[in-house]
Amino acid sequence: MFFGVNNTSFRMNGIVGMNDKTEISYVDDYLNDFNNDVSNLHHNTISAINNRYISSCSQSSLNDNLTMWRLYGDDSKGACMIYKIQRENIKNHVLLHKVSYADRDRNHPQLEFLKLTINDIKNILGLKFVYQKLRYWQHFFKPFDYSTEKEVRLLVIDSDEIPIEKRDWMLTDSHSIIAPYIDIKLNHPEFPLILSEIILGPKCPEIKVNKFQLEELLRRKKSELFTGNKSSQMTKVSISKIKNYR
Repeated sequence: MFFGVNNTSFRMNGIVGMNDKTEISYVDDYLNDFNNDVSNLHHNTISAINNRYISSCSQSSLNDNLTMWRLYGDDSKGACMIYKIQRENIKNHVLLHKVSYADRDRNHPQLEFLKLTINDIKNILGLKFVYQKLRYWQHFFKPFDYSTEKEVRLLVIDSDEIPIEKRDWMLTDSHSIIAPYIDIKLNHPEFPLILSEIILGPKCPEIKVNKFQLEELLRRKKSELFTGNKSSQMTKVSISKIKNYR
């Protein structure tokens, strides 16, 4: 959070570095009834995959949820960043949608429908049918194990249409995977997300001091964060209402 606000930057990571091992192959494996070995992918496919960047959010009902704080908020010492959506900036290379999860029995009704269509065309017409847009939308389907996250996912496909300030590579802290990332100007008028509120976690160190210091930082960054943007409202800073977690 601090890095993003202080540098007025919104960072997105390549999908290969995500914590779900099936991130790249879940849909293909489901539709084709086999486990795809990622190491056998053609280098053009690998290159295309590394041009896709993800930011994972949750539905607003989980803004101040203890489970989410513990799992994704540095055991409640971190912060929750809340965004407003500029829907007019959702387009071909910028996708924003709720994630669809398999059910408890590992069945995925939406993918079952796609699978049935593909198999019917193959069996009746003898043709191999491919959903072209599925290479992007496949990243909005996940196994049941992650369903409690109620994820809303932002996917950016690298192109000249995207206001990217920086492209680089990193070694992920959690899994030591080499992965690309991009930095986009925070609150850019052509980007779909506008930072509207920051909630400090229940165990945030020096929470009262950091609250007013963060508010001061936002005031000093106001000209950078809101110039050219339709929203002139300052980002709100608040404290988690959870008081019983040690």
